[in-house]
Amino acid sequence: TFASFPVSAPVNSVVSGTVNFVNVSPNVGVNPTFSLQLAPGLTGVTINSAVLGAGTYNPATGTVSFANPAPATLAAAGTVSASISFTQSSTAVTGTGTTGALNDTNTTNNTATVSVAGLAADMQAGFTGFPANAPVGSTVNGTVNFVNIGANTASTPTFSLQLAPGLTGVTIN
Repeated sequence: TFASFPVSAPVNSVVSGTVNFVNVSPNVGVNPTFSLQLAPGLTGVTINSAVLGAGTYNPATGTVSFANPAPATLAAAGTVSASISFTQSSTAVTGTGTTGALNDTNTTNNTATVSVAGLAADMQAGFTGFPANAPVGSTVNGTVNFVNIGANTASTPTFSLQLAPGLTGVTIN
C-alpha cells in the first residue's frame, strides 16, 4: 500500500509518503520480492528503507533499486516499508509497488499504485495606469500587478521589478 501521499500537490513542492509491502498471509513469506516503479523524469527523489536500504532512482526509466537484498523470509503480517520523497512535476506522478513470495498463492493483491496530480499556477505581470509618454522631470504614477491567473494556488511565488538606472524619487509601496 501507499500511505501519506496527497492526491495533488503544487508543482515544484516536495511530496513525501511511504510504500508498505505487507505480508497479509498468516504464513511466513519465503523469498519475498519487492519492486518499486516511479514515473520517469522526476527530480529530488530520495528513497530509504530500514530493511532494503537506500533506494536508487533511475530517472530515465523510473525504476528503483535498493542497496540491500530482500530478506530470506517475511513474517506473517510483516511489513517492509520505504519512505519516498520527490519534487512534484507539472504532470501526475505515479508509482507502483509490487511484492510477492515463493509461497504466495494469492497474487491478486500484490500490486499497489499511487498518483499525485501536479497543481500548476500561471503567474502574470502587468502594468496599468502608466502614461505612454511623460515630459522629462515629471512625476509618473502607475501600478505593477503580479497575478496568478491559474486555477491553482501559487506555491512560494516570486516577484521582481527592474527599473531603468538613474531614476530619482522612486516610491514603491
